[in-house]
Amino acid sequence: MATMTVKDGHYFRGELRKVEDKLKNLCSDYDAVRLKKQHVSETTLGRARTAVGQAQLLLTKRLPQFDGLCELNIHPDPASDKPAKNEDLDGFWDLVTLAVDDVLDMFKVLQQQEANNWDEPVESPKAQPAQPKFRRSNSVSGFPRSAPAHRKRKPGCGQPASHELTTCQTCATLSSQVTELNGELLAARSLLSVRDRDLAQTREELADTRELLRQLDVAKQTERQSQRSAMCAIS
Repeated sequence: MATMTVKDGHYFRGELRKVEDKLKNLCSDYDAVRLKKQHVSETTLGRARTAVGQAQLLLTKRLPQFDGLCELNIHPDPASDKPAKNEDLDGFWDLVTLAVDDVLDMFKVLQQQEANNWDEPVESPKAQPAQPKFRRSNSVSGFPRSAPAHRKRKPGCGQPASHELTTCQTCATLSSQVTELNGELLAARSLLSVRDRDLAQTREELADTRELLRQLDVAKQTERQSQRSAMCAIS
């Protein structure tokens, strides 16, 4: 019969060490100094710096904070009225794994680029809108129209040069890409804001729960003292 794993401070500390080792190895593999020697593009270097920076932020702040909770769970402080319970660790670990998964996704993009000789991800070209063609019809309401008299075109009139069309199309493509990137940035900021609010709410709920337990302990002690006083009075 399989034994059920107890998710306590020892369990979560073991999981924490695995995540720390994985992030440290990824930071070493995609260090910007090492990537420069492979002559990767500036875009890829920027992507690597962002991923490594986010990983370092986890390694120096979020993960040590969780390790401190594991320590309180394993070796509780007798003088503290707010112990770190297994349920507290479980809830906080869910928040940690969300942040870790986001960073791992950044490194996954770099791994795919490395497997493709550091080529930038190729986006499928967007279909350019067809240029409207203004042609005069040879008939109106079914009746033939006489051929227009030949007119000389002034210098500079007519269709724009090919290089002008190419420049306009390039500007339109860049404008579309900037709009998409701005949308992705706003979505990322919105997601971070939601997760920060969830984390703050979880902390408040934990604080309220611990305060309620403290008040309950005080009430129990008061009741016991009252019972002892009553017994002494009877005797």
